[in-house]
Formats: sequence, structure tokens, C-alpha cells
Amino acid sequence: MRISQRTMLRSTIATWLILGGSAAWAQEGAEQSQPPQSPDDIIITATKTGAQRLGDVAVSITAISEEQMERAGMDSFVDYARRVPGLGFQSLSAAGARDDIRGGRRLNLRGIESGFDGIPTVAYYIDDAPVPVMDPKLFDIERIEVLRGPQGTLYGANSMGGAIRLVMNKPKQDAFDFRGDATLSTTRHGQESYSANAMINVPVIEDVLALRAVGYYRFEGGYIDNVLANGDVIENINDERSWGVRVAAEFKPAPNLTITPSVFHQETRIPFNGAYDSGYGDLLVYNRTFEAPERNNFTLYAGEIRWELGAFELFSSTAYFKSSFSSLEDHTLSYIHYGEIEPDQFQTSLQSFSSKRLTEEFRVSYRGDRWNAVAGIFYLDEDRFFTQDYPRADGDPGLPSFFNGTQANSEQQVAVFGEATFNFTDKLPATGGLRWFKGKQSQDTRWFFDGVPDPYAGEGSASAISPKAQISYKPDEGKLIYASATRGFRPGGAAGAIPNTECAADLAELGLTEAPREFEPDKLWSYEIGSKLSFGRRGSVNVAAYRIDWTNVQQTVLLDQCGFTFVGNVGKAKSQGVEVEASLNITDDFTLSGSLGFTDAKFTRSNPDIGIFAGDRLPLVPRWTASASAQYNFEIGGGREAYLLADYSFQDKTLNGYSSHTQKAYSLVNLRAGAKLSDTVELVLFADNVFDKRAQLFYYRIEDPGALPSNLLDTTITTRPRTFGVTLRYGR
Repeated sequence: MRISQRTMLRSTIATWLILGGSAAWAQEGAEQSQPPQSPDDIIITATKTGAQRLGDVAVSITAISEEQMERAGMDSFVDYARRVPGLGFQSLSAAGARDDIRGGRRLNLRGIESGFDGIPTVAYYIDDAPVPVMDPKLFDIERIEVLRGPQGTLYGANSMGGAIRLVMNKPKQDAFDFRGDATLSTTRHGQESYSANAMINVPVIEDVLALRAVGYYRFEGGYIDNVLANGDVIENINDERSWGVRVAAEFKPAPNLTITPSVFHQETRIPFNGAYDSGYGDLLVYNRTFEAPERNNFTLYAGEIRWELGAFELFSSTAYFKSSFSSLEDHTLSYIHYGEIEPDQFQTSLQSFSSKRLTEEFRVSYRGDRWNAVAGIFYLDEDRFFTQDYPRADGDPGLPSFFNGTQANSEQQVAVFGEATFNFTDKLPATGGLRWFKGKQSQDTRWFFDGVPDPYAGEGSASAISPKAQISYKPDEGKLIYASATRGFRPGGAAGAIPNTECAADLAELGLTEAPREFEPDKLWSYEIGSKLSFGRRGSVNVAAYRIDWTNVQQTVLLDQCGFTFVGNVGKAKSQGVEVEASLNITDDFTLSGSLGFTDAKFTRSNPDIGIFAGDRLPLVPRWTASASAQYNFEIGGGREAYLLADYSFQDKTLNGYSSHTQKAYSLVNLRAGAKLSDTVELVLFADNVFDKRAQLFYYRIEDPGALPSNLLDTTITTRPRTFGVTLRYGR
């Protein structure tokens, strides 16, 4: 059955009119409703010293509650990333792409960008387990915490720009619970999509043992068409299928001892990565003669132990994370362009990647009248393995592949950390923190060009201390002013596998006779002042201003002629900016909220050999980010709750590397309307990307002259076109 956009649009508008028209008569006899919870009242655990109200924590944090996620229809990383001021990102594929460390997402906060192949600058956590940015689907998530600015004291070497935590709902021992939802939608230019989520919580032994299980399935219909050379069109080639399951148990052998083991597994499959030839036509690709599928799986096994001893708490988080990715890429057009193959041939690239990561964090926290403190140790051991093969386009079985090889990486980290807050008075707390880190990385590569080996091996190690100092002032209840200085650190490592023979000309232009074996650590100092002002249930305003001085910056260096890259230290940079988050309850039923981020991130030292000059902007850092939402709550017949919600997001243009490529600025608008049909059933209608914009999540253009016409040189990955849909939600 095909649902037309016109039918869905009529249904959506009719429902909005019915709900809006019902509001007046429903509220005439209703009791005065209470204004919604202020964002500053969300309870967080980001400081690792127990639960705290967001407005009382002197750290720049964006917190998104489960209710906010459901109301806004958030389902993936890009949905909540647009709410965070100063967050820039690039998405390479729905399946995660071959980006082994970041899971296909390049993130930066406050302008601290990692480079295409660099070590991440934003740490990503599921509960207390550090994992790559794998983009788990957002169902049964208690909250999201995004910590902006260096978090090295508590979150380690990969958090120079900040940290993101997804906090899962834990099993509940006091009640049976079940909830779920189903969604059906239709996309302009594309297929229908559908999804389903379900959760069940079962108290097995009252106050002793409970189980919680979550399952979900997604089919995201395709919207890109393949125009073959003979004129035939294959429609909607970029659909996506994903499913996942998450199971957790909570065991309390004693009232003050909680043991929580869990397992989380997700799989994603796509037949085509979603990039289209944007110069050729809107959402079109030209003459893709075979599928280019991608598969991505990950599994997280985790165990948490929490032992409360009066004012002290002992906590252990043990996690084992493994992932696998495979793809078949189609490089036919680019190889034809450069004359590497004949027009009637095709060129593929087969890739696979796997990783295994073991982490352990043990910490002790203390909460007293004057002192709050946490101290702990952290350990990481990770292995990654990557293979790639470019078969010969002529298909001659007697000759070796044009290029093939393997790359093995390993990494070990150990750290000791502590942070303490002393309240000189009720209004004047001061915080100090320190983290000692030691890490080691190694890389072993075996490349073969036309069967000729080009081996490479390298390693790097580093140790560092990251301090933090902060002073706060609380002039009144719900008012907070703070200033902080924090050091961020990122270890060095093996620079990347570069074939010296193939890339000799590129290396010579850099004054090198062989590829660098390793890159050095980089570090930064961040200085921040901020305030958090709460006006009770009427709203809040949080403001932060910062300056970051970054030295020995790690970035990706592109070798234009041979096409390889390596990570190098390219000089110095400075990032400074302002972030604002605000929420205002105009009435008890009408709420406005929004965020604004300004980031001025530039290199301060030139490196002409690789095309960097003082004053150049850092890549993939938007100067401006903004979001806004308006929500109106009311009641319909029978006193049932209902709401209307509109949200807007903006990301400024960004540089895609050091070339002239620019990802354009974009704005997106979404609309939602929901109503309770009973105490347990809710109906939601939505319209996403209302104005059908082509937001550039990735853009690349072939600049060199060659065989292809100019309309086949541009590649773009975009957001889903305008989509109308309906969700039916059940919850006890």
C-alpha cells in the first residue's frame, strides 16, 4: 500500500485543526495546569559524584530528557546534535562508514576538530562505558548529557572538546511495566518507512531482582534514484534496515549494593550509502551498475556495581565492546575520470573492519556537607583490524589486485583521576581536579600494489597530566556564576600507512623522503566563564563564554596525487565563542526554548606546505549554530492531554578539509501534534523537514580535470526529504 504525500498532509492538517480547535472548550472548565519542568531541573550524573540538578552544576551541559526526546521524535544522533550549541558534525553513512574510530560520525565541540583520520576529540559514552560514536537508536533512554568543553579530568584523553553520554533506563524493582510504539511515514521522492519499539520491565523478586528488555526495528525507505546509461531508472536505492535488542538486570543482594549487568546489540544494513550526484540532479545518481552494500554490527557487554556506604559510594563499570563493518564501494566514475580504467569497466573496493575494546573504571565518591569528591582509576585495551581490496577492473584472474592490504592497530591506556569541591560557604564552592594519563598505540600495516609489498609499522606513546580549577558563586537560589581553567590532552600515535613509492611525489612536496612514522600529542588550555539563572518554573537562561588555546594541533594531511592521508601536527589554533541556552514558559501551557552558539576557530600559525595559513578557519566547524522550539499544551475532550510542537535548527556553512569545498549552511523545520486517546494510548502526527531542504551532511567535489562531465563531479549526503507520518504509542 502506498500512502500519498497529499493524503498524509490532509490528515495531518485536519488533526492539528481538530486538536487546536478543541483546546479552547476543553480548557474552559479545566483546572489551572502546572507549567512544565524547567530544563535546569533535569537530574544528571555527569560529575560522577551522584545525582545533581542540572542548574546546580558549574559545567556547560546540554541535557535532554526522555520526555523531550519523545515529544520531538528524536531517533538518532543527528536529531539531538542540532539542539546542542557549538556542536559541528559530518555524517558519512547511515551504516557508520569505514571510519573505524568514530563510527562514521565526525564531531567537534567548541571548534576542537579531530581531522578525518585523527583521534576523536569528543568522548562518547553509553552509561559509563566509553564507545565509538555508533549512533544507537533512541528508545527507552533516560536522558542525554552533552558536556561542552574539555572534560579530561573525568572523561579522559579523548574529551578535549567535550563528552556525550547516553544514559539508559535501568530495571525497576517496584512495578511491572510495558510500553511500545509503531510509526508509519511517507517521504517525498521516496518510499514509505516504518518502525516499532517495545520495552518490558519485570520485577522477578521484589526488591531483589528485576529484568528490563528492549527491542526495536527500523525500515527507512529510500529516496535516491539511479539513472542508468540506457535511460532506465531504479528508484529508491538507499533504504536502510536496522534492529536492536538491549537486556539489563538489576540485582540487589543487599539494600545498599546494586549489580547491573547488561547487553546491547544493534545491526544496520544498507544497499547504498546515500550519497548522490548533486550536480547531475536532485536525489539522483548516474549509472550505478551494481549494489554497494554496507553492514554494521556492534555489541556492548557491560556490568556495573554500586555499593553505598553512608556518605561514600564505590562504583565499578566494566565493559567489553565489539563491532564489525563491511562494505563494497563503487569507485567506477572517479577511476574513469582519471583514466585509470576504460569506460566499459568498473572499479570496486571491498573493505572490512572489526574492533574489540575492554574498559574498566573503578571510582570512589564522597558527598558531605562541605566536601564532595571523586577519585578513580581507568583502564582501556583495544584492538582494531582493517582490510581493503581493490580488484583489477579488467578481471584478469592471473594478475594480483591493483591494491590490497591489512592494517592492525592496538591501544592501551591507564589513568588515575580525582576531583573535589570544597564549599567555603553555602554560596562559594571551589573545585580542583587532576588526571594522570599514560597511553600506547601501535600499528602494523601490509600494503600490496600490483602484488608488490610495501610494509609499514609504527608506534607511539605518551603520558600527561590534565588539571582543572574552578570557582563558583551562588548569589541566590537557582543562580550560579562560575569561572574555570581546564587543560585538555590527546595522545600521539602511529601516523597512518602511507606507501612511500606510490606517494613519493606528494611527500617530496612536503620536504619528506618517507612518510612520518608517528604524530605527537596535542594539548590545549580552555578558559571559561558562565552563568546559570533559573526563574523557578517560569524558565532559565544559561550563558557561557570561552577561549581555547590549542598547540601542536593534530589534523589530517591529504596527499593530493596519490590520494592517501596521514595524521600530522600542523601548528597552533585558537577557538573562542559564546553559547546560550534558554527556556521560557510564556504561560503555564506555552513554552519557548532555544540555543545559540557562536564559534570562531582559526589556525594561528601557518603551515604553507600543506596549505594552512594563519587566520584560516578550522574544517567542519560551523561559526553559528541555533535551535528553537515552541510547545503548546492543552486538553481535549474528556480532559485528555494534547500538545503542538514546532522546532527549528540551523547550522552554518563549514569548510570540508583545507580545500575550497564548503558544506552549505542549512535550516530545518519540524512539526508535531500529539494527543492522549486514553490513559495508556497516545497518537502523534508529524511533519519532518517541512520545507524539503537538502541539508549537506557531507559534500565533496572532484576539482582535477578529467573524463567526466562537470555535472558528475559533486557528491552530497543529505537529510531525509519532507516526511509526513503517524506514531501510535502505548505506555502503562
